[in-house]
Amino acid sequence: MKRIYSLKGRSLFKEVYNRGSRLQEKGIRVYFLRCSENAKPGESGNKSYLITEAIKIGISINRKFGNACERNRAKRKTRAVCFELLKEMNKGFCIIISLNEDIKEANFEKQKKIIKTLFKKAGIIQ
Repeated sequence: MKRIYSLKGRSLFKEVYNRGSRLQEKGIRVYFLRCSENAKPGESGNKSYLITEAIKIGISINRKFGNACERNRAKRKTRAVCFELLKEMNKGFCIIISLNEDIKEANFEKQKKIIKTLFKKAGIIQ
């Protein structure tokens, strides 16, 4: 996945966690927030750093998931799934995909199916 699609920085992650909505299925939790084009940082007490028309995706994984090799493999699979679904996604969303231990046994196709259903429920994909 290209760097322009990356959600970077602690403040951006915090804002999506706090203000966004959450959906969950076996092993995967998706936090999403529609990025507002009209909001300005600091306006009416709103610290909106998420002023963008692009899609921003961040992947979060806990250390309890496994060693570094297992965590990196899971992130690579998730990035590949997101890259395949990128063409279908609506613009203007900030997304965090959080993985836990239940997804370890899932193959690529099963993981893709779970993420796609979560994105459809969230309205990220038509």
